[in-house]
Order: sequence, then structure tokens, then C-alpha cells
Amino acid sequence: MIFVNYQYHKSIDINASSYIRRSGIINAKVQKMQGTKIVTNTQYNVAKQLVKELEFLWNVDGYIRDAENEGNADCAKLFRQIKADEENHAKELKKLLASFEKG
Repeated sequence: MIFVNYQYHKSIDINASSYIRRSGIINAKVQKMQGTKIVTNTQYNVAKQLVKELEFLWNVDGYIRDAENEGNADCAKLFRQIKADEENHAKELKKLLASFEKG
């Protein structure tokens, strides 16, 4: 089961586990092996990538803090840029995942 509870940034406001549960994306690999395909490969890939994005966002502030504590401003700056990109990616993936529920 995929489970991530991401409450990092209010503008994203994502709880990945509830989106994944509502979409029926729970233990998709096991279901597929049993012959019952509950999600398409694309739906699974989108859900899996969203979880990866959220896991990174959950941890990135620690990476930034470590870089700052070690006096590496360039590294901290880069992680802030990546963080902004990943937040945008997570928003887009969330929208795409929600569109699967409608379609």
C-alpha cells in the first residue's frame, strides 16, 4: 500500500493516501498479478510519481537546512529551486490523478 501524508505547503494541500485510496490505486501490482487490473499502467505511473514528489518535498527542508548549516549557499539555493519545481510537478500530477476519477 502506498501511504504518504504530505502537509507541507497549504497551496498544494495534498493528502496523497486519500487521493490514491479514492482512485482505487491500492496494491495495484498485486491485483494485476492476480489477473484483476484495477488501474491502467498510466494511472499507476502517475500515482507512483506523485508519491515520489511528495516524499522529496517532505524531506527537502532538511536538505536546505543541512546545506545552510554547512555554509553551502549554492547547494541551499539549488534545493530551493528544485523544491519550487517539485511543488509545481506535484500540483500537476494531482490534477492529472483527479482527472482519472472523472474519466
